[in-house]
Amino acid sequence: MEQAVRARAAAKGWLTRASAEIESLLSEAEADPVSVTESALVDCMEQFSKRLSAYDEAQGAVELVIDMKDLDSDISESAGYRISKRKAYIRAGELLAKLTSNVEASGGGGSNKSRSSRVGDTHQARLPKLELLKFSGDHTQWQPFWDKFQAVVDKSD
Repeated sequence: MEQAVRARAAAKGWLTRASAEIESLLSEAEADPVSVTESALVDCMEQFSKRLSAYDEAQGAVELVIDMKDLDSDISESAGYRISKRKAYIRAGELLAKLTSNVEASGGGGSNKSRSSRVGDTHQARLPKLELLKFSGDHTQWQPFWDKFQAVVDKSD
């Protein structure tokens, strides 16, 4: 139990630092919008995501060993902390979207990364629907099914 609580405390400290780094970038951007680069923001957001995942894992380990009577209050406390730290991440995502739209509006800028590969992008890529054949289960029909399946998949490439 003590080891799980200690691991969570360490993860919480790292998450607090990552959140403070994002807050610092956001303050810098408010003072001088051109001083914050898209890559710096993406880097901070990736670091935050990594630290948040570590915190979530550590919290999960604590929840497995904590006394049942303390579980609800511990979960509530953890959720409150998590929400307070994610607010900076969400604001950073909004700033990243603004920076991205400014770069796109000014003719593309220097970024070759697609929007769907960025950490702050919350939209899913819209891919074309792929109609796949379903195998009936009849082993005598396997080869014709497989030939058609490969043709459909190869055609979609």
